[in-house]
Amino acid sequence: MCKPKSFGGIGFKRIHDFNIAMLGKQCWKLMTNPHSLVARILKARYYHRSSFVDASIGFNPSYTWRSIMAAKNVVVHGSRIQIGNGQQVQLSKDPWLPDVDNGFITSELDESLATATVDCLMVPGQRRWDHDLIADVFNTRDAALILQVPLSVRQHKDCWYWLADSKWQFTVRSCYNLLHFRTNVPSSKVLEALMGTGDALLCLIGLSKYLLGVVKKIVI
Repeated sequence: MCKPKSFGGIGFKRIHDFNIAMLGKQCWKLMTNPHSLVARILKARYYHRSSFVDASIGFNPSYTWRSIMAAKNVVVHGSRIQIGNGQQVQLSKDPWLPDVDNGFITSELDESLATATVDCLMVPGQRRWDHDLIADVFNTRDAALILQVPLSVRQHKDCWYWLADSKWQFTVRSCYNLLHFRTNVPSSKVLEALMGTGDALLCLIGLSKYLLGVVKKIVI
């Protein structure tokens, strides 16, 4: 009954998935606007020593925090950070690599390097990658992905973008589609349906080449 009509269903929304998508909007706000009053209050209570990406449900959480945590994983999975100066993005704790399956570093790093920021991988005083340093520190997979991240002298601020929307901004609809299509419809059918409706969920069904091509065009 919850399948789209084009796939033989009635088109009813899954209430649980819709609720998660609604809560995902709050997760997105906490990630993209960490200086808001609500974000500062929650950070002081639940993740004062880390970022929202690293936050856990913790001890004796409120109903509000438990609800937000229910949507955290899907929002983090569908989000990436566009590198500007790289000074606000930690190497191993933030999803900044252009990989649809896993935006995190997989290389084993010592603690001091793991908490370092992305700008340490750039040539000092320049907005370009230090190829030799990256090849020495990271495994083949990570090194290749890092070098595919575009750098621009015009983009100074690191910012979040949402993979599932053509405007790179989180929407409840795109989050619901991510949850619903991925679990209920074969990938080939999802591709066909999304291309027909104009949505930008292509990058969320394993089309890595497509995503990498688009990401390169974001900051040119």
